[in-house]
Amino acid sequence: MNIINAVKKKVLLSLLASPALVAAPFFASSPFSKAQETTAATSYIDVASSLSSLSSGSFYLFGAYNEENGVPYVYLMSYRYTGTFVRVPCLSKTDVSHPCGISESDFTSSCLYSIIRAQTLSTTVSDLTFGFIANVGALYADKTSHEFTGTTTTDGNVTPTLTFDTTASPNTLSLGGWEYQIANGSATFKGYGSTVDNSYSTALYVYPVTSNLLSATAVGFAQAVSNGQYTAETAESAFQSLDYTQRNLFAYYMNTYRTSSVATQAVEKILINGVSAYQTLMGSTTGIFHSKTPTLAVDYAQDAITGLVESETYTLSINGVNTCRVTYVDGALPFAGIMDNTLYDCAGQTVALNVYWPSGDGGGDTSSSSAEVSITARLSAPSTSVSLARVAVTPSETTTELYDDSITLIPESGIQYAISSSSTLSGSDVYSLTWSDTPSFTGLSPETSYTLYKRVHSLTECDSLPKYDETSGTYLGQSFTTLSEIEGAKKKALIANEKAYEQELAKLGTSANGANLLAMLLTYKSKIEGAASLTDLTTLAADTYRQDAFAFALVQDQTIVSLASSVSLVSSDSSASSALYQETLEAIQALDFFKGDNIAKADALAKEAEWKIAAFRYRESAGKSLVDFFNDSILTKTSLLSESQVESLWTSFATLFHTVMTTLSSDLATSKTAVDSAFDTAKTSLTSQLEGMGA
Repeated sequence: MNIINAVKKKVLLSLLASPALVAAPFFASSPFSKAQETTAATSYIDVASSLSSLSSGSFYLFGAYNEENGVPYVYLMSYRYTGTFVRVPCLSKTDVSHPCGISESDFTSSCLYSIIRAQTLSTTVSDLTFGFIANVGALYADKTSHEFTGTTTTDGNVTPTLTFDTTASPNTLSLGGWEYQIANGSATFKGYGSTVDNSYSTALYVYPVTSNLLSATAVGFAQAVSNGQYTAETAESAFQSLDYTQRNLFAYYMNTYRTSSVATQAVEKILINGVSAYQTLMGSTTGIFHSKTPTLAVDYAQDAITGLVESETYTLSINGVNTCRVTYVDGALPFAGIMDNTLYDCAGQTVALNVYWPSGDGGGDTSSSSAEVSITARLSAPSTSVSLARVAVTPSETTTELYDDSITLIPESGIQYAISSSSTLSGSDVYSLTWSDTPSFTGLSPETSYTLYKRVHSLTECDSLPKYDETSGTYLGQSFTTLSEIEGAKKKALIANEKAYEQELAKLGTSANGANLLAMLLTYKSKIEGAASLTDLTTLAADTYRQDAFAFALVQDQTIVSLASSVSLVSSDSSASSALYQETLEAIQALDFFKGDNIAKADALAKEAEWKIAAFRYRESAGKSLVDFFNDSILTKTSLLSESQVESLWTSFATLFHTVMTTLSSDLATSKTAVDSAFDTAKTSLTSQLEGMGA
């Protein structure tokens, strides 16, 4: 049977709420808190057929089951007036071998604020009604405090029905006029008359609460004292171990009932009897509700008084004068700031803290003795001057680290920095600054003025404040205006380019000067600076585009280094070789990444130059051999020839020599073959000509 439908048949589920307790200041809590999380367990009470299995006078937790992305959870209301919940992971209710559930070991203290007491109000009521117990005190509701709908019993208590709206998507569970709603890992508990959100789903479960679970509550402590479970020493220790709210709740009941509701008084009587037993055990009615004296320390690293306990409220006194109430702030109280709408400053003062007693609520005095600490005087303020950090955009040019969305300064030893959009901080405003050892600030807005403030920071003394101007009554700093979005983007792109340049240059080692990489950096810089819009920068500032550009230039430089090594020109090389080498260098350097040239062309140019220069050297060697042949084998035999005949030989030699020295084919191998052929032809031709002259 559907558990919700089963409970709906039992229409006598009452909500007991007390306006007197609602107004009590120690019930305050942060609204709409995210659910806290504990661990899983395996038991709950099956109320599928009725609520008769629940016992009058016992305490229970009502939880709502919900699956989020297939993960089962039970939500327990931890403070219904402000929508705080505890989220407990559990086993799936659809798994019959492991029904969902929780156990005592799963509870954190925040779970205790959802405890409900089952009770029978009168003989005219045949079933149990339930009192919600905020902070484990009794709350009630009657027709004068809330306009609930439901059956009214003869003694005037309201018994609103539990309803389940299946038309909502997801469904909504309501207990009378109070809606128990769950959504997206958080939950709210909405009061009667508030707008119903149709975005919640729930399923109701009931969990028993044992005396062990109640031991950390005022009700549990009262029961234990009444049952004689403590000595005077252990009772006082147990009382002081209760949290701030529970101590004040217990101490209140040295007075009388808070409400006139019979249902509420059934719970309040536990507290009243417990207080009476505690007074008897302690042998006094005064001074027995005092809280522990705080244990404080001074932490100059964070300029705060430490040792404050979560959930406690304290009274701060400076030089013997009560200054303000203090609530828990991450376990530490800053030396200066605003607390309880009061500006305070502990620097150079003797400071005392004691647990605060809300005396206006009545009851026993739960304050504590004071703990004192002394704070050193503030250090003197530093100057306001700061310097923007600089970063390279070329090997010879730097720029400041002032962008559209961030600012970075050069850090100074012993100085902390803060940033504000206000250049006229005064009074308490300075205490809202967030200080950092590292003067780098991000998340800023473009074209906006920001002021950088400085203070001297010490681990052994109270930090200074920023420099103060007595005339204007403001703290002083140095202001900067962030760049426009496009100028910020340009600067970031230029810096990224220089880093890419340095990375690629390192790959060359000492074998090259990286002329093409530098040319790429400077050309790229010019293009970025010339961009007229963010759209124009989109491609230029892209990481892949930048990587491709500098990789292109790196190949140019590497190819030139490789060519120089492979060719290795010497003074004996011909002007043709030198000219070809220079032309090839210029052609490789002329390849343009931005015009879409293919970098593979650099290698092709280099390889062509390598074989051609080798071919030049080969034919030059053949030419030298031809000269030697002509001198040794031809000219030595011309003594008997006429002048005209010798001249004819010289003319033939010149023609044949030119042929050898200009022979070049499509590659080195065929060029060598052609040169060899021209050389052989030249020798044969000259020899035949000489012989024909009768020499």
